[in-house]
Amino acid sequence: MAAPDIIQVIKVALTAKRPYYATAIFALRCVQRPGLGTMAIDKWGRVYYDPALFETKKWTVEDGVVGLIHELGHWLRAHHERAEPILAGAECKHCEKDIINIAEDMSINSDLKDERLKLLPTDPLPEHGKLENGQPFPDGMHWEWYYAELKKQQNPKGGGGSHVHIVPPGTPGAVPMCGSAAHGVPQDYEEPPPGEGGTGLSEAEQQMIRDQVAREVIRASQQRGTIPAGLLRWAHERIAPPQVNWERELAALVRNAVTMAAGCVDYSYTRPNRRGNFNGIIMPALRRPNPEAVVVLDTSGSMGDLEIGTALAEIQGVLRAVGQRQVPVICCDAAAAQAQRVSRAESVQIIGGGGTDMCVGIEAAQKLHAGVIIVLTDGYTPWPDKAPAGNEMVIGIVGTEDAIANAWGSCPTWCKRILKIPVQGKDAKAA
Repeated sequence: MAAPDIIQVIKVALTAKRPYYATAIFALRCVQRPGLGTMAIDKWGRVYYDPALFETKKWTVEDGVVGLIHELGHWLRAHHERAEPILAGAECKHCEKDIINIAEDMSINSDLKDERLKLLPTDPLPEHGKLENGQPFPDGMHWEWYYAELKKQQNPKGGGGSHVHIVPPGTPGAVPMCGSAAHGVPQDYEEPPPGEGGTGLSEAEQQMIRDQVAREVIRASQQRGTIPAGLLRWAHERIAPPQVNWERELAALVRNAVTMAAGCVDYSYTRPNRRGNFNGIIMPALRRPNPEAVVVLDTSGSMGDLEIGTALAEIQGVLRAVGQRQVPVICCDAAAAQAQRVSRAESVQIIGGGGTDMCVGIEAAQKLHAGVIIVLTDGYTPWPDKAPAGNEMVIGIVGTEDAIANAWGSCPTWCKRILKIPVQGKDAKAA
């Protein structure tokens, strides 16, 4: 059987067992690249494969299914969008993209291993990385976590440079080659972007396909069968609506610490009516009061994929409610990471995975001088002895109903608003 025919068999086999992928699988175009030696995908949704893999029977149909799921994971989760800011500040972009690719592969392959799929011997898994104490990396972490750990183990190559040499098991001197969908860097074997001589999916088409796949994943999670935790988390991040009416919650808290944004809510002279005056009288313009908020996101080890995904859906709700162009988000486990100013929740780079102490996150949030501090956590954390001065605070407890009930009693009595935010999905992690 010719390689293109085998690819069609792979697509049918994949969608038969995982129908939630169907919209994406049959929208992506597969391109032969003799000599590539693997399968890869670019950020425009084009899958590249070496026909010799199948014609020489080096890969079976089952191997092709796993390879296609893996590459689809990079594209669906738009890994390149999260990787490009890291590469922008890298001293050696070539080295950095390799580390990013390996970290992403560890995260994707962790899900595939949970599905008990047979991975290739060269696939990097979390167990192939070692922590400082010699223990293997834990499964199920976000790729940014694996990236941070791999960076700690970088080996400078002369002159104190920042070059990093990391080799996946079984392939001396090689690194994963998953295409620009992984890191955003166009590869030699990739076609030009759409509009520059290449054919591929437009940005609008990509967004619609990702949204449809996310809806299908969430729908499948309510039925029998197991959806990988990382995939379900992505789906919730992508389209799950926030459970909290943040516009109402923030409006109830904030009266003075507000900025002003467009919207027909109330009159204000802070910005006069652009249509001029009326018989010499300056008229006010209709404006909408907008609270300035900062989010502290619990990224400790007790926050599972569903908890993080549910929290990110709430962050998207906060973004809509406050009307700010960007909102600071501080990832916090036992330490507070640098604030990330984001305009959409899926841009948040998840940093953490250790112990829990929201006190340090709240302290970091106070330094940003926002009117409201929103803490999204599973509740298993120390709290400050008193309310942060000069800030209103909202605590959102994320978890299963039982986990929320257990954590509720430990919340500080000085907090004016404590919200219950149940995780969405039947396989929610119990605390």
